[in-house]
Amino acid sequence: MNAIGVSMLDNKRITIMVDGSGTGYSAVYFSDDESYFTYQDRASNNDAEYNAVILALDHLPANSKALILSDSELVVKQLNGQYRCKEDRLKEKKFKIQSIINKKNLDIIFRWIPREQNRADNALRKYLYKNYNPQINSLPKVRESLDIFDETGPEKAELNPLNNDLQNDHILTLKTEINQLKEENIKLKEENIKLREELVELKILLR
Repeated sequence: MNAIGVSMLDNKRITIMVDGSGTGYSAVYFSDDESYFTYQDRASNNDAEYNAVILALDHLPANSKALILSDSELVVKQLNGQYRCKEDRLKEKKFKIQSIINKKNLDIIFRWIPREQNRADNALRKYLYKNYNPQINSLPKVRESLDIFDETGPEKAELNPLNNDLQNDHILTLKTEINQLKEENIKLKEENIKLREELVELKILLR
């Protein structure tokens, strides 16, 4: 098994899914048993999405071909040259991505997918849920080499304490999403009842 967990055939393009969250976490999904995570303090959603792409490229062998899927339309279009990067920090990350691609002679295609199809998003949620410690209100520190993200270098970067505001923001985001799912479930039930009533009325008219 190689670094991406699948046997590579000639001319085979590997599918990778990436995701970044507004809490600073990034996830890369290769398969159900192979996902990678990293963290950047105070990273925006776009920063985290770029970090996920960099993390994916770092785990690809040289000379490989890959299809990288992301639910961030902005990042995908920026990487494909359809949109310009206005922020300096994103320009630096885009340059880093291009440098890795050139250095490792990678053949990469970037493509957008809907969020509900992004398995990296699910992998990240499961990871955070599994490693969340309610006793100290702490999210996990991800043990990944962060030299490309943090000026302190990989030895110290993994020791960075998580900011309480980011922890609370992540918890609030999860609660909001749960409430949205509950509301959607209620709407679906209401629509189901309405459809049944319309069906009954239709049956009466057809008698």
